[in-house]
Amino acid sequence: MTLVFNRGRDQEKRRILRRVMTREEWKLWWYLRRRDMWPVRFCRQYGVGPFVVDFYAPHIRLAIEIDGGQHALPQAVAYDEQRTEYLEAYDMIVLRFTNLQVQKEMRSVLGAIHDAATKIPSLSRRGRGGRPAP
Repeated sequence: MTLVFNRGRDQEKRRILRRVMTREEWKLWWYLRRRDMWPVRFCRQYGVGPFVVDFYAPHIRLAIEIDGGQHALPQAVAYDEQRTEYLEAYDMIVLRFTNLQVQKEMRSVLGAIHDAATKIPSLSRRGRGGRPAP
């Protein structure tokens, strides 16, 4: 089996991305890193195959992406769809928010993340392949 998560050869790329996070990513990370608020632990700039997701909760396979204005361009939309399909192939749930949502609607963003994090069964309660056990 090939290594898919946090491959060593991409470690420096992830470090750089953590250092140059956008204002919106920092704002959301301020909330996500508070472990008393969440039933799971979140990581930032987490590698999944050839991609790096903004935030990831490995225990429940929840990926969170914060999209800037460039993601509205047609070629970016196609790329994001391809990324999402790749992540979903690993039984991940992908939540996408825009920078504007993080800036103006933080309560609803946090609510959506909390709802997803509490509704997804943890991997310890899942059967083979990450799906809920019978």
